[in-house]
Amino acid sequence: MTRTTKAASLYQVQQLDGEVDRIAAEAQAINAALQDDSAVRQVQQAVTAASTALQQRQQALRAAEQELADLAARIKSHNDRLYSGNVSNPRELGSLQQEVGHLRELHNTQEERVLEAMAAAEEAQTLMESEKTRQEALEKTRQQEQAMLVDRQRQVEARLADARQRRQSQAESCEAPLLQRYEQIRRIRGKAVALAEGGTCQGCRVSLTASDMQRVRTSADITTCSNCGRILYLP
Repeated sequence: MTRTTKAASLYQVQQLDGEVDRIAAEAQAINAALQDDSAVRQVQQAVTAASTALQQRQQALRAAEQELADLAARIKSHNDRLYSGNVSNPRELGSLQQEVGHLRELHNTQEERVLEAMAAAEEAQTLMESEKTRQEALEKTRQQEQAMLVDRQRQVEARLADARQRRQSQAESCEAPLLQRYEQIRRIRGKAVALAEGGTCQGCRVSLTASDMQRVRTSADITTCSNCGRILYLP
């Protein structure tokens, strides 16, 4: 294998490594998207909070209505005594009339509280229904997105398997010591092969000497950049 063929073969391995890395990153992003249910969990939490608030307000409404009913019962009981003719003592009649007046004031105040509690319960009911509608819409969208992502995942996994196969085939065409050297440099530098264009190592952007360029063109062995240590390749 000539110098040019050696460097070109390693460069092709590098190109395929880049393709594998890009497709693998795409597959990883799809997997992350498939597992990300944060939006669904957030809307579920909102529905739970709305449901809790609705229950609390409905409970408050029932308590207010019960208090109103109790006051109405007490007023009726007092009125029944007043108009029954069984109470003849003026002092006792006056006391009953005063108590009825006080109870009516409390009843009027409680009616306002019941109306406020009803409005709060209706507001909570509206919010609950809104959150449920939002949850249903989100879950439907999520199902559609999941189906699309699963389809994309199959396609990407097929592309990734193909790219890895092509990379393996290309690597097998390289001499084992050269491939090992390539892998060592790649672990350190990220990219092991740099183009030698315009008298510059395109990996570190340092100018190459005339003797460096001459070795790249003519040496039977692989030439590396004296600055970054990458394998130099001149297309």
